[in-house]
Amino acid sequence: MSRSPMPIEDYLRVGGDTVVVIERAREPSALLARIAGLAPWLTLIHVPDEGQARLRAEGRRPHGEITFMGPVEGRLVEVLVELIRALSTGQIPFDTPATPGLLSGLAQKRFVGVHVTASCPYCPTVARAALRLALGSPFVDVAVIRADHAPSPRVLATPSVIVDGELVATGPVGEYALAERVVAGR
Repeated sequence: MSRSPMPIEDYLRVGGDTVVVIERAREPSALLARIAGLAPWLTLIHVPDEGQARLRAEGRRPHGEITFMGPVEGRLVEVLVELIRALSTGQIPFDTPATPGLLSGLAQKRFVGVHVTASCPYCPTVARAALRLALGSPFVDVAVIRADHAPSPRVLATPSVIVDGELVATGPVGEYALAERVVAGR
């Protein structure tokens, strides 16, 4: 028996703390306005900016800095919706309970750049994994970067994960394996 997907209205109809999404773009996003209309705990702030579109998501609980660089579209919309719900509820859907334990050993900041495209079949999974690390530790800052809008010479395929300037993964990588690489600093 197959399950039908939960409508976004139901998924965002949860009680929770305030989440703020700051959008820097030429024009306000209709998609973000729709999402904000469905989630009363979501505050959307648009800052006019002629540069590349960027989003920053902030919750009330401690977490790392979370940024999306480039347009959020395609399957990346699901990733953003799941992120803002987790920021609001505080419920982080880790793949394994070992991940938070591993993250608790982190004593210095790590910057994780996840380079993605909107049509890549593996990109949402890797972006979700990285964002869960940021949700689980204030020492993990994550940027989900649209490789087709902000190319990097080190990124030859998507998804690619760069931790503190070093390429640590290309292609699918699981949450715990990614956490190990982030904590190790390589």
